[in-house]
Amino acid sequence: MNRRKAYVFDLRPEDAFKAGHLPAAKHISASQLAAGLEKMKLDRKHPVVLVCESGSHSRKAIADVQKLGFAEVAILEGGVQAWKAAALPLVK
Repeated sequence: MNRRKAYVFDLRPEDAFKAGHLPAAKHISASQLAAGLEKMKLDRKHPVVLVCESGSHSRKAIADVQKLGFAEVAILEGGVQAWKAAALPLVK
């Protein structure tokens, strides 16, 4: 993820994001995902990783991100719950 300069977006509510999120993740509301990504003018050659609490919201958002021209879109399987279960670090 880091070696390929992936953009990581956390789709959880802002209070959940502030309580702890993946390193380098940016918060973006799931309902504002398409508009938010358009405003950021990101390089569409870089991979995008979507993160939510369990993976279900991220999975639903993949098609929306692909429609914006991002060729490589992935989710964090199991979401933040799986990240925590694997004892991986969260930052505030």
